[in-house]
Amino acid sequence: MLPDERVVLSMKRALLDNPLARPAALAELQARVAVHAEVHTRIVAAVRRANARLARVEQVKRVYLLDRELSLEEDEITPTLKVKRKNLEKKFAAAFDRLYEDASTGLEIGES
Repeated sequence: MLPDERVVLSMKRALLDNPLARPAALAELQARVAVHAEVHTRIVAAVRRANARLARVEQVKRVYLLDRELSLEEDEITPTLKVKRKNLEKKFAAAFDRLYEDASTGLEIGES
């Protein structure tokens, strides 16, 4: 079940007011949304639309959703919110490998 629209709007307002703010229930909400079937369907549809403008070799084939934000505390982003790619490559190496090896991992984009 997707969260109540009032909760989503409240979080959206808080984040627009202060993008670095993290309302107390945000992590729990992100975890719930990341596994929701409707969210998966919408993400796959958005990636398919983007893929339509790309050459086949450039297209996204599979997507993996984290159930949380990347974090400064986990050394995944810088204080200016830039992604630390090398750290993520190490930390999520097993997940990346599974995306290439196991068709049941991640959201399969496929042909539209």
